[in-house]
Amino acid sequence: MHQQLLDHIQSNYPLEVIELTPAARGLVAETFLATNQAGQRFFVKVNSKPFFKNRLRYSAPAHAVLATAIGVGVNQPLATRTGEWLSVFGSTMVTITHYVDAPNSEQYDTTAFGHLIGEIHRITSHINAPMQRVALFEHDAIWRHLMTRVYHPSDEPWQTQLTERMHPWRTLIKSHYAHLNALHSTYAQHPHQWVITHGDAGGNVVANNPTDLTIVDWDYLALSHPERDLWVFRHDEAFWRGYCAVIPDYQINEYQLQLAAYRQYFDYMVFILGEIYLSPADVDRQPHIDNLLSLFDETNWIQSRLGTA
Repeated sequence: MHQQLLDHIQSNYPLEVIELTPAARGLVAETFLATNQAGQRFFVKVNSKPFFKNRLRYSAPAHAVLATAIGVGVNQPLATRTGEWLSVFGSTMVTITHYVDAPNSEQYDTTAFGHLIGEIHRITSHINAPMQRVALFEHDAIWRHLMTRVYHPSDEPWQTQLTERMHPWRTLIKSHYAHLNALHSTYAQHPHQWVITHGDAGGNVVANNPTDLTIVDWDYLALSHPERDLWVFRHDEAFWRGYCAVIPDYQINEYQLQLAAYRQYFDYMVFILGEIYLSPADVDRQPHIDNLLSLFDETNWIQSRLGTA
């Protein structure tokens, strides 16, 4: 796999890679760290997830335009030799970005982060690139299919364990799903502006100090209502000081904040369940099952942001 990927990079990108090593990965893609002859490093993401691959055709070019337009705070992608922002490697898609020499951080200054999100939203009108739109929960059919599999297990031991551990949360999930559908039913009554959004920006910050921030992982970049990037920070006054310094006329929209929170909640379920069911047979699914179950714990950060539709 590594040698084939290395050959693919050498053939398709203006890089003379001398080393390719695995890097930390999340739910979206398998990630590698590439080093060229000059000692420069790059992140290489190999994406095989069906619900992200279609997005990448739009998000990768839009990410490139955004990174150029805004200058700071957004990591820079690398184009192929033919000027494309992604390449096809077997059944996967490859994107490469310049390495940001800073650790992933959750201890950043939220005023600075709110300011950066405001700048990204404000620059939308200057970004000339096709982008998909995200407002409602788009993975409903996949989610229902996966949940059917969860509660009708096969003989696989991990599947039996998943069903047993998910059983106590069945009523809670059903209640949240009813709230999501209630929100969907009134969507037409809540017009909104469309801005460039990351979709999970708060969890994808790298920083060497609390105010020098870069947002990475733009695989799910899309036009949406601003709340797609705001809902996590609903009760963070420092964040709003930063955001409203850039977008002074923004008015908090409780409906859109709730819609964004519920949609993200169910998106997380789809992404984690996809990781569980699409993993090869020899992969340990236990960490992903634990991650899934954490979504339903009342002490989990996302539960506190889910209200009543």
